[in-house]
Amino acid sequence: MKIWKILIFTFLIYSCRSESNCLNADIVTKPSDNSITIKLNYNQNQEKLISELEKLFDGNICQEEKLVGLELEKESIQTIFFKTCPEQGTGHRPFSEVEILMNKKGEIMLNSQIMKIDSIDNWIGENFPNELGSEKEEVFFLWDKESPKMKIEGIFGQIRKGYLKSYDRLSKVKFGREFCQLNKNELEIINESLEFRIKLGFGRINIPPPIPSMKLIK
Repeated sequence: MKIWKILIFTFLIYSCRSESNCLNADIVTKPSDNSITIKLNYNQNQEKLISELEKLFDGNICQEEKLVGLELEKESIQTIFFKTCPEQGTGHRPFSEVEILMNKKGEIMLNSQIMKIDSIDNWIGENFPNELGSEKEEVFFLWDKESPKMKIEGIFGQIRKGYLKSYDRLSKVKFGREFCQLNKNELEIINESLEFRIKLGFGRINIPPPIPSMKLIK
């Protein structure tokens, strides 16, 4: 019995070390040392969230993508804030947008499809990058101001895991090695094939309607 406990304990330590020591994952998905980072109060309305982010930057930021590091409870993650303004239109984005919406109960829809939160990583891992290769992907995430904090941050974590699954698959196809084992040049090639893009779902003119309470389809 003691031997089994030791083996399980050793496995858990090794698993944690393997994940935390993946420098490539940190380089691609986490904010750099000189990035602007913020800890958001998710339960504010759209206007307050936008105002909170605008204070981080100087001047007019309409139609300009801004990298924002989000400080989550357990980690930090790189996101994109993009504010659209009526007088300047919505602008053209050369990205295929995957839309994740969360209602106040923490239930989600991905591209209008009801889905469990813990299924997001597999969906992204299987569908990114798109087969046509003509567009780059990004994930647009919008939550209700009453959505549970833990579930909001769980979505960010799931998106990150999904991208890492795609990166690992691409790495094995292109270089025959896992993503964490790639060198700098190989990492750049993978990143060009699939850029890590989580776009914060507030700040644009046309905000999706809130999601009604729903039941998962089994």
